[in-house]
Amino acid sequence: FGRFSKLGILGLTSNSIDLPFPDEAIEGWTNLKLLLLAENLLEGPFPQSLTKLPALEELGIDFNSLTGTFPAFNRDDTPKLERLNLANNGLKGTISSDIFDIETLVQLNITTNFFNGSLPANIGQDFGDGNPLQVLDVGMNELTGGIPENVYNTSNMVNLVLSSNNFTGQIRSDIFTNLFQLRILALDDNGFSGPVPETLSPLSQLSKFLVKCSFDSIMGQSLSFLILTLLFTCFAHPFLNVLLPTATLALQENDFVGVISDSICNATVKGNARIQLRSLTIDCEEVACECCTNCGTATRPKPRGT
Repeated sequence: FGRFSKLGILGLTSNSIDLPFPDEAIEGWTNLKLLLLAENLLEGPFPQSLTKLPALEELGIDFNSLTGTFPAFNRDDTPKLERLNLANNGLKGTISSDIFDIETLVQLNITTNFFNGSLPANIGQDFGDGNPLQVLDVGMNELTGGIPENVYNTSNMVNLVLSSNNFTGQIRSDIFTNLFQLRILALDDNGFSGPVPETLSPLSQLSKFLVKCSFDSIMGQSLSFLILTLLFTCFAHPFLNVLLPTATLALQENDFVGVISDSICNATVKGNARIQLRSLTIDCEEVACECCTNCGTATRPKPRGT
């Protein structure tokens, strides 16, 4: 591989590769744009030479057994990086803020590792014409703290997954207003608290489906924090040939008390043409809910490693 200086795309997914790539070989891939190494048998420290590829746009190296700290991707060495998938490895330590200084970054997936500490404050920073970040998945790690303020200004965000960490604090009431393109918001299995966002209506514009799906507004603040996992999709109605929204709300395994509002329960009615709520789960011992389809548990699991 070392002599493939003109190599632009290299896809080796699911090939049971267990041999390390020599640094001198990787350093010669100066024109490499796409590198796919997912679902192999790679182990040992993350090859830092991958962070020095000037033309790299996408790296998928998920589902391996790589170890070490967060790779040193930065805007000087990988200025064109758009998509990075490090999911399902054995990486640990804090998340480097340098990755979020890359002005082309669209997707970052680091779920199911052992990262700790707080999210960098520069996530979603304004580069002058906004921020291109669309997908941020940090679920199933050991992260703490709250959601950085800049995240609320990432108007291009489509999928925001923070599930199964140790996050705390309140969720700003304008999260749905600012992140109006959200299709997936997963905040379950954390320690969030605070007032309920007043409305879901800004989520009605699902740009990828090119349709306006109207949702009932949430009135009042009857639950400390209501929407923990909110998954909206649209599907073709077999008779009406229109697109209708469906939703899944998973509220379990947090520190919430209160009552589920009538406006949410009413959305579970099958005949409601405005929204079809497929599932609503809550810790029933702590929160009153007449329409919940499942009872979760109020006992939060201990963080890994304790």
